[in-house]
Parts: sequence; structure tokens; C-alpha cells
Amino acid sequence: MELPTPRARPISFVRRLGKLTWFLARGQGPSLAWWLASHDATKGQNYLAISREGLEAAVHADPSWADLVAAGGRIHSRALNLEFQRDDLVSCGYPVWIALARIGWKFTRLAPTGLLAQRGSLSLHLTTVEERDMITEIFLAGCYDVRLPGSWHVVDIGANVGMAALFFAEQLWVQRVISFEPFAPTADAFDDNVRLNPDLAPKINLLRKGLDESNSVLTVDYHPELRGSMSITGVGVWRGNVGASSQKISIEIEKASSALAPIFAACGKCRLLGKIDCEGSEYGIFRDLEASGKLSEFSAFVIEWH
Repeated sequence: MELPTPRARPISFVRRLGKLTWFLARGQGPSLAWWLASHDATKGQNYLAISREGLEAAVHADPSWADLVAAGGRIHSRALNLEFQRDDLVSCGYPVWIALARIGWKFTRLAPTGLLAQRGSLSLHLTTVEERDMITEIFLAGCYDVRLPGSWHVVDIGANVGMAALFFAEQLWVQRVISFEPFAPTADAFDDNVRLNPDLAPKINLLRKGLDESNSVLTVDYHPELRGSMSITGVGVWRGNVGASSQKISIEIEKASSALAPIFAACGKCRLLGKIDCEGSEYGIFRDLEASGKLSEFSAFVIEWH
């Protein structure tokens, strides 16, 4: 089944000028007219600039604005039942939340800037922009949406805050999820998300370590806002210059074939699916599994590589 994707089409300069002319012709001031013309799908930015009259004008120009209600200098989303606040997850993720709402997700604001996302009995605590991207990949784009016959255990390498683990735990063909996450603050967020889902928690086991081709203890720079991009050498180089807002974190790394040996022994008649998203360590893991003769213990892999 094809899932809806967030509506966020680029705005060409010519189209923006056309909208500006339209709003000016209907009596909007130049500043508000330009704001209305520039904000197509990202409707949460600089929300204090818009009036009820301006919003009504925007709805005439673009029906997608009809979801929003303006009152007293504030904007509220009818579909989300949430008010925009400057620079928070509601405003910076509006197209994503709307797309998720269409398939049954509901949202509650958590202080100071987080969101509680719920669909049926599944609950997720979202606190960073990266987690907006994760929920898009997993629950909108369906990056792990496979259907496998028989009974399976999932080895979740690079577990992050637990979204993939919870997704797999929901699947009837998955009997157990064994997750690996070496960064303590990220692992704490994983545990928080699992606790929100007591029906799925018994299927999930978190091991607070990373995997590679040798044992080590490393100290790396950890960025809380970029925990989805953390590697065993720090933030992945594809992020570019991320500034100095980091803390030193000690992480334990274990040789993959050794760490996975108890999992291989315990899987019984279940087959093993490896979900691997570990920001560059996948190469060392596969070298070790191949050299140790353990690669064939897995029946399938879902991999993101760098």
C-alpha cells in the first residue's frame, strides 16, 4: 500500500511573486503579503505576523491553509489540535504531522518542546528534528515495512531511540527484538519509549554497547540533538560542521561475532533478520561476521550504509 507523503513542494520565485501580487491586490500590507506568498507548506514559521484576515486570504489562494485557525496573534491546527509555537517540533514538522494524522496518528505537546505521537496502542516521545525524520522514514516511507513468512528474531544494530525496535515488535512475525545502542543518553531515550509501550516491551531487549570487529572502550563527542547521526567516532562526517555543543561520552564496543554468539544460540527455529543502521560501523561488523563464519547465521538484512 502506498502511504501519503508530506506535502512540501518547492516554491519557485515566479510563483512566489504571483502570490505576492495576489495578496497585495486584496489589500494585504507588503510585509504580510510577502510572508503569505513565501510560506506554502511550512506554515509554522513567524506565525505572529499573520492575522485572521491574512489567514482567510491565504485560504482563498491555497486551500491547504484551511486547516489553520488564527486568533489573537496565534495559529492553531485543526487536524493536529495543536497551536504553533516558534521553533518547536509542531511548526518545523507540520507537513509530516499532517501526513501522519491522515493515517491515524494523534499528537500531544510535551514540555518544553517535545511531542507525544500515538497511533492505536503505540506511543513515541519525540524531542528532536532528527526524530521527526526517523518517524517519517519508518512510519510514512515504510523503510522497514517488510513481510516475512515464519517466525523471526530481529537484531537491531544502531537502535537509537527505539522507533525501529517498536515497529518490528508490532509485527506478528517477529518474536523478539535484540537492540544494540552504545550511547547512554540515547539508550535512556530508547528505554523511555519502550516503557510507553508495555504491550510491546516484553519482546524487546536492549544491550548498551556498539558492535565492530574488535573490543574497545572509546570516548567520543556526543551531540544530543544529533543522536541519529552519532557514530563510534562522533557525529558522522556527512553532517559537516555541527559546532561545539557536545559532551564527552564513553562507549563500549564489542566484537560483533562475540556479542551476537548468545543470540545465534538462542534463536532456535526462528530465523534472524539484521537491521543495521550504525553510521559507518557496518563495514567492520560485516568483515568480522564473514571472517568468523557467522554471516550465514542471518537469513536477511535491512541496511543503511555510509
